[in-house]
Amino acid sequence: MHEIIIFTWGKFQGGHHHIYADEIGQGDPNLFRTKALPTKNFSDGFASAVVLSGNWTFYKKIDFIEPYDKVLTDDDGNPVIDANGDQVMVPITLTPGVYKLISDEGLPLYDILSIKLEATAAEAVISEIILFDHINFQGSHHHLFATDQFDIHANLSNSWFNNITSSIIVKRGIWELYDGYECSAALFNILGPGMYSNVDVAGYFIDDISSLKRDSDCPEIKLNEIILFDHQQFGGKHHHIFTQDKDLTKSGISDKLYSIIVKSGRWAFYNEKNFASLYSTKSGDPIKLSKGRYDDISDEFVDLEAVSSVRQL
Repeated sequence: MHEIIIFTWGKFQGGHHHIYADEIGQGDPNLFRTKALPTKNFSDGFASAVVLSGNWTFYKKIDFIEPYDKVLTDDDGNPVIDANGDQVMVPITLTPGVYKLISDEGLPLYDILSIKLEATAAEAVISEIILFDHINFQGSHHHLFATDQFDIHANLSNSWFNNITSSIIVKRGIWELYDGYECSAALFNILGPGMYSNVDVAGYFIDDISSLKRDSDCPEIKLNEIILFDHQQFGGKHHHIFTQDKDLTKSGISDKLYSIIVKSGRWAFYNEKNFASLYSTKSGDPIKLSKGRYDDISDEFVDLEAVSSVRQL
């Protein structure tokens, strides 16, 4: 499954929005649907992006109408001219990688209203860590990325995550955690790929993390993951689940689940907390979802307010 993540501010700060596609032509046809900040949608602008896989194009209108384009150049950097003497224009495409400011690629910071997968492409080698402000991967979360070409020294005050990290997922890379800005104070721990559900109990100084950076790359951990959205078509608030979540009420998703992305694994849904009472379809069959995009689950789920826990099978 191909994925791009867009961020309201430069260097992957502020609110973020995941866009997924199984095949060419899919994407997000309407960025009006998802809030970037309490009073703004992503259609009001975003400044940075991470392309994990696929080649993506960007449009001036909803439903993938009027792509943002640029002049096609030859190997020497000269404009390509067509038979009529006009410059050849091609859509601006972001390929796998990190883009700390999309305006550097010729894209505007405002007025992008839809995004589409234009072509498939191999995944980029990108280290990733996810911070959560509650234990057990609950509450708000913040993604951080690094590559060999872009090593970040993240000050968490820029993302509202200064001194509030309570659990951590390291998907890829070796990461250094610091208790001061600019990674200049004492280094108090180094984490490799894994799930750290309570950094206090694990001895990683809960609430003391102010900055971090990648030390080096290493193979990613293989984690099954599902993402729940409180709007159809993968809009609105979202919640990542790795392995299981025994109480969705803590995420704010349980009473308004409308679409689902299964990145990997096979997942079951339950009416009650702690995996009691397996959820069933309208026809009475147990709901078990595998990898895929489920943009409107109302056809399968009888009561969208009844899902209270989820776990992988």
